Amino acid sequence: MKILIFVTVWKRPEVTDLTYSGLDRIQSIFKEEGIDSEVLIVSSEDYHTEKAKNRGYHVVEVENFPIGTKMNKGIEHALTLNWDCMMRMDSNNLLSNLYIRNFIAAYKEGFKVFGASRFFAIQPDNIHCRIFDMKLGFGPVGMGVRREVIEDVPQWFDLDINYKLDASFWTRVVAPYQKKDSSSILTIVSKAFPAVMDIKTGEDLNEHKGKKKGGKDWYIRWWPELKNWID
Repeated sequence: MKILIFVTVWKRPEVTDLTYSGLDRIQSIFKEEGIDSEVLIVSSEDYHTEKAKNRGYHVVEVENFPIGTKMNKGIEHALTLNWDCMMRMDSNNLLSNLYIRNFIAAYKEGFKVFGASRFFAIQPDNIHCRIFDMKLGFGPVGMGVRREVIEDVPQWFDLDINYKLDASFWTRVVAPYQKKDSSSILTIVSKAFPAVMDIKTGEDLNEHKGKKKGGKDWYIRWWPELKNWID
């Protein structure tokens, strides 16, 4: 069994370094559970390509815009590699250990598509945070998708879009499969524990106002890499 961690990167080199540290933690847990894993970086800049290669990751270079086209070309390259399940990430994401354990359980139970129903977004002030509950069932960050589901779809994102990528993937990939075999789709209930962290830096395409104030120790408990980020 092998998991491919699929990450698109653009700008934000410091927060991407933080995400890569999180990938080290994710991959160490996979290894403990007897699961092989590799990382594919879909890069749009030379410095990201070099850094990813230095870490031993697979890399494919694609123009960043339109992002829908970038995502499609990235998945096309992913299908040239050997893996059983894809975990999709962005360059500013962290996953908690409890979520990774739940991801592994869903993977081993044979679910075809699965992910977290809630994610947190820490704002550029590193104090305020906003909680998002996904209307579609679960979000793209940390989503697990079996290879056969990916292979069954000719185009995974609308080509000319830079926004609403989550909805595009859901409409093209998840919703049709849900109609085909709803019992193989699992929403990991993450309201019981923090699962996904989205780190906002002010350079993001999507901006959100923070409404929830958290403490440094609470953030670090769930996403330890934030120790090197929060002042």
